[in-house]
Amino acid sequence: MKKILIAYDGSDNGRKALLKGKEIAEKFLSDVMILYVVDDQLSRMYSHTQKLPNTDTILQKIGEQMLQDCLDYFKGYQGNVYPITKTGNPAAVIIETAEEKNVDLIFIGSRGLSRVQKILMGSVSNKVANYSNKSVVIVK
Repeated sequence: MKKILIAYDGSDNGRKALLKGKEIAEKFLSDVMILYVVDDQLSRMYSHTQKLPNTDTILQKIGEQMLQDCLDYFKGYQGNVYPITKTGNPAAVIIETAEEKNVDLIFIGSRGLSRVQKILMGSVSNKVANYSNKSVVIVK
């Protein structure tokens, strides 16, 4: 287990995935990539208006701050930790990043969507688990 990707979204389950990913990484002294994806759906929805500031920039800064907070969990960790912020469709970006970085394992939190939301939209964690060719751990 040389490389681990932890997809972090700021949720409680995302934090649990972060901690579980760290636990496994410590056992193998893995390189850890912590990924925050700025969902570009918001900026696409509001791109027609001049009233809102650049949504991507604001969300990017929020993501960068979240990743800095994540790094606090890794203080004293003996391996390498790389914070990554990207913009796009979260599931697609997570899958692409896992491929690009050739990770061995992806950790992602379960979002706990309602049954109706799952039927209509599907969850990011389910999409990653179903479409990635990497092993995926969904943490609740």
